[in-house]
Amino acid sequence: LLKALEEPPASALLVLIAGDVEELLPTVRSRCQELALRPLGRAELAAAIEADGVEPGRAAEVAVAAEGRYGLARQLLQDPSLAVLRETTMADIERLLFAGRNERFDYAAALARRWSRERESVLATLDAWRDWWRAELHRATAGSNGTGDPREASYELTPRGIVRALRAVQ
Repeated sequence: LLKALEEPPASALLVLIAGDVEELLPTVRSRCQELALRPLGRAELAAAIEADGVEPGRAAEVAVAAEGRYGLARQLLQDPSLAVLRETTMADIERLLFAGRNERFDYAAALARRWSRERESVLATLDAWRDWWRAELHRATAGSNGTGDPREASYELTPRGIVRALRAVQ
């Protein structure tokens, strides 16, 4: 890999995709140019999904759920169980946000038990958690008061706390 990165063929364009740049070896990172890929806007993503033949109302709905990620939008369209899993996870998040430590640890233990036999489902669940915390971070830094839940006054969602939770999920 290092040889190919150091001396790529003139006619080749090599693209290395990584979910976490920090996971790459420094010798690999030093030979690459990093390009940050940003999510699409909702309207732009909905238009792209419509161009694939999806009816406009469904395209808009999936664009919101996918939060600008075309790949996730395609997955949600192809696998309805993924959308159900994300909805269930969102309900779990709302419940666990105000739950006690024991209930949260029980939830984490249940995810851990599922890991060996349902790896993709657990990863999708963690992705939904990460997406929720990112959305909360966006709301917190944009001046919005979090989820709008009336119980929220007893649970302050500060940017620092949200980042800590996001790192824990990651």
